[in-house]
Amino acid sequence: MARKINVGGQEISTDTGGSFAPLPAGRYEATIFSVKEGEYKSEKNKGLPNLNVQYRISEGQKGANRRIFDLVPLSPNWKNGKDAFRFWQFGAAVNGTTEKAFREKAKEASGKKTGNVTIPDDAELLGKAVTLVIGIEDDDYNFDKAHKVWEAADDPELPEPVIADYQRNKISNVLVAGSGDQAGGSEKSAEISSAVTLDEFTL
Repeated sequence: MARKINVGGQEISTDTGGSFAPLPAGRYEATIFSVKEGEYKSEKNKGLPNLNVQYRISEGQKGANRRIFDLVPLSPNWKNGKDAFRFWQFGAAVNGTTEKAFREKAKEASGKKTGNVTIPDDAELLGKAVTLVIGIEDDDYNFDKAHKVWEAADDPELPEPVIADYQRNKISNVLVAGSGDQAGGSEKSAEISSAVTLDEFTL
């Protein structure tokens, strides 16, 4: 005899695990859920230190408790000398200031051999509130994987994957908390995880 599972009166999500549709573009209030130091592996920036940051979308917004990931360079410039804009955006946001003010402080400090700016350490970063400016982009990696599976199946009944079905969120800016515009809907909160200690970064 089949088991009957009571679902009456309960909130039911129709999202399937691991395949969430991207959040609508906009500004979201979030907190830093975890951080982990590492290095870039790509040829052009190999060995450059970075910070793998996991953000958690705050309650009271669509996608509450959703996790968004970003790699933040721990350097003011890329190896080719070009400006590493995410370093400036993140550094300003977690220090509670504007990107312009953070850059000006660094410019002043750069005139001294021991000049530096600071990024808060692990304990201070965890749970820190920020505003994420989130957009949507094509998820080429997963689309290519799906397309290869479709080609290998060689089944005329199987619909060909289309890029419109493979989208993901991308962070385009990190700002001081308080300028989100995505109020509406909420989900249960989660505990903050432990993270690797982030040492002070010196320019």
